[in-house]
Amino acid sequence: MKIENGMKSVVVGIDFSAGSKQALRVAGFLQDSAGLEVTAHHVVDQHGIDELADALSLDRVELVDELASKGQERIKQWAAELGFESSPIVSSSFGKPAKELISRAEAHDLLIIGERGESHPGQGVGSAAVQCVRKSRGKVLLVNRMEEADRFRRIVACLDFSSASAKVVENAVAIARIYGATLEFLHVYRAPWDRLHYRAPTAEASPQFRREYLDMLQKQMDDFLIGAEYGEPETVLHRSSSYGFGIAEHVRQAKADLVILGTHGWSSLKELYLGSTAERLLRELPCSVLTVRTG
Repeated sequence: MKIENGMKSVVVGIDFSAGSKQALRVAGFLQDSAGLEVTAHHVVDQHGIDELADALSLDRVELVDELASKGQERIKQWAAELGFESSPIVSSSFGKPAKELISRAEAHDLLIIGERGESHPGQGVGSAAVQCVRKSRGKVLLVNRMEEADRFRRIVACLDFSSASAKVVENAVAIARIYGATLEFLHVYRAPWDRLHYRAPTAEASPQFRREYLDMLQKQMDDFLIGAEYGEPETVLHRSSSYGFGIAEHVRQAKADLVILGTHGWSSLKELYLGSTAERLLRELPCSVLTVRTG
């Protein structure tokens, strides 16, 4: 089965952490079930290479070649352990991991990486993963290392009714079809009566206005889902004082294992960066995250 939104190939970043092995597992499922071509890429981190070469009395170039060769062999062993029906393409390069993976992702439809590597053993998303999401021009899937399965069973797609939402819907339906997953569309709203006492003399608006406001949000949600043919769309309007907190709160309640977010970026002379809500969520969500670039 081919993914309907045109995805044909993925590249997986491998740093030999538990997270990157889980990322490779997820890529293997996409290869077997959706026919995607998988490339597993290892970056020999330039940090510390000179010091290591001096300590081992080795030529710098020879050391990099040796590490790259050993890395590729280990990737092949992982692929065999994970039961790949067809061995992935294996490649390597030398440099800064995030920069190298962003460059490699240009030739693919999806970059898959573990949420954090060996250099970021604590909780939350590692700095290299955040850089990949910030600066990659395409889709990035951050895989939670605690998930020992190769597939996602409950997906929450977040809609904010901006231009990003149409792409979120398209990708959510395509991914849900591959996994046969339960798909839920979520909109988090900040009630105007909580902020402005709108049309009410107290902190609570009139019941009629509150019903009209929620009906308006539901209509916007329904309009975005026209043509999203994946059973009967399940929709949730979640009230919260914070968009990011509200999404994380609902995802935990729903026990979702994949969240799909639209991100917006803009170019300056210095960088392309991620919208603040999405970036904050990367560090808070307890599951895998697929980010879809929309600007």
